[in-house]
Amino acid sequence: MLAARGDRSVTWDDVAAAAELWQVRFGDGRQQADVGTRVGLRMSSQVDFGREYLAGLAAGVTVVPLDPATSEAELLWSAASLALTHVMSDAGEVIELYIPRSPHGGSRSHRKPIPTWPASDALAFDRLPAGVGGTGGVGRAWHPSVAPLDTPLPSVADLDRPAVVLATKGSTGAPKLVPFTQRQLLRAAGGVVSHFGLQARDRGYMAMPLHGVDSQVVGILAVLLSGGSVVVADGFDRRSFWADVGRSQATWLNLVPAMVRSLDEMAIRDVTVRERLRFARVGGAALSLATHSTFWESTGISLVETYTLTEAAGPVAANPMDLGRRRAGSAGLPVGVEVRIVEGAGRAVPNGTAGRIQVRGAAVATHYVSYGRNRCELAAQEADGWLATGDLGCFSREGYLYIAGREVDGELGRVQAQASGA
Repeated sequence: MLAARGDRSVTWDDVAAAAELWQVRFGDGRQQADVGTRVGLRMSSQVDFGREYLAGLAAGVTVVPLDPATSEAELLWSAASLALTHVMSDAGEVIELYIPRSPHGGSRSHRKPIPTWPASDALAFDRLPAGVGGTGGVGRAWHPSVAPLDTPLPSVADLDRPAVVLATKGSTGAPKLVPFTQRQLLRAAGGVVSHFGLQARDRGYMAMPLHGVDSQVVGILAVLLSGGSVVVADGFDRRSFWADVGRSQATWLNLVPAMVRSLDEMAIRDVTVRERLRFARVGGAALSLATHSTFWESTGISLVETYTLTEAAGPVAANPMDLGRRRAGSAGLPVGVEVRIVEGAGRAVPNGTAGRIQVRGAAVATHYVSYGRNRCELAAQEADGWLATGDLGCFSREGYLYIAGREVDGELGRVQAQASGA
């Protein structure tokens, strides 16, 4: 992992050192992390976040990514509502908030600084830790928590323990808290690698924050499984974007529609940038046909529109990599999950008919957890494994998914009227 500006990077040695310290720090001095530990990551440096995120997964700690832009008051509310035991900041400092197993209950609030580790001169995740065999790239097996899906996992890895807790966007109500196991995250990441054909020679460029599940799965875990590398920027600047991408030697981009709209008339001056980039993945919201067309005309870079969902650990659908099979304005075809459209009574409807979108698959969240320290669970799926996304849409007669918006009163009728033209 490399920083878009400067010479900072993260190597396997850095991750291994951080993981070892996590095990000691969050296991009360023992070489094993406490199962009840829940660490909030509030880091504006993307490189630092990536290192500590992987270290937390490797140490078996539950990681809770936080928006670094939150105020101190919001941080205090998040710490209480998310039942955090610790918060790690950019300064490499850990604030211990609460010890669940304290015999006296209550909380302890004091600061414990932890050392930072200098990045080596390596430019990517291109080295395996000492003692790990194989020559096919990092994705072969660097640690039980991030081994490829077809590799037998060591028994020491508890892949079904909550690894990450994330909050949904809350666009139609209060945000829900979604726990994901390492197994679910790896399933989702494996689907990304397979669909986009990521390989060890590929290098991604990420200009959005890594505290979102889509960025974590696509920008960190999928890159690891492919054995490739990723460049992360601490912010998005349209004026320097293409120059930064050129310096990074990226082969693919991960964008959101707002970035595409900002860049749709920014011509690429260096032709080698266009020639090197295989595609630009777009997710997070719908992209207008006009923006799609303008971006293609000004940059010559093909966009791969996708549909992502927090409860699915990111990817739900994506357009094919074959340019001739893509459908501008569509979310594409299901990726790694099953998708169906249902009517009000819950019955699946045929292609061309609008309704409510549901998903099912190995990476889809099975339950939500409550706010606070009671840790109550609420089922996210129906008895047959389907999860209601809260989104409305339809499949075209060719099987391409079109998203119409969120489910609110009166919306289904409007979507149904549009479905005939999809």
